[in-house]
Amino acid sequence: MQAPRSRTGRLVLLAVIVALVVAPLWAWLQARPFPPTAWYGYTLARGDVISFEAGEPIQYTLDMEMGSSQSEFDTYMNRCDPTRLQTSIVGQEYRGLMLCNAARLSELDFAAAARFFKADVDEMYGRYIAEWVWAIGQRLALMLGVILATFLAARAFRWVRAGQPT
Repeated sequence: MQAPRSRTGRLVLLAVIVALVVAPLWAWLQARPFPPTAWYGYTLARGDVISFEAGEPIQYTLDMEMGSSQSEFDTYMNRCDPTRLQTSIVGQEYRGLMLCNAARLSELDFAAAARFFKADVDEMYGRYIAEWVWAIGQRLALMLGVILATFLAARAFRWVRAGQPT
């Protein structure tokens, strides 16, 4: 690939390179998607189950990890602190998210809940990546549109200045 020979071509190339660098930074500063690792899962007793998949109860739910208040921290500790749970299965970590055995499920029930939990975590990571791609893509498209409009305006200005007939 040869370098552009005209000043306008070099400026457009520089602007495109700057856009490729700035778009992710802009997305990071303005529209950062919420990371999946800010969540945790905890098991539910059979009587508290609200959803089923293929006739099997989904015995867990997701909640936000510790926020800024003391009550959120206490709730998290009640559900996930191994000294308070005192069960043979305390929990399981998957891709940075913890599934706590707050309902003190048996091994079989916990394994079923963990299977659904892992599927949901994989889905959360997929959405997270898609949100990043969308945020960066929007900003990049906007920046490239501005570059194209500026380039076309400069070409039109040079054409008019050169005294071309209409």
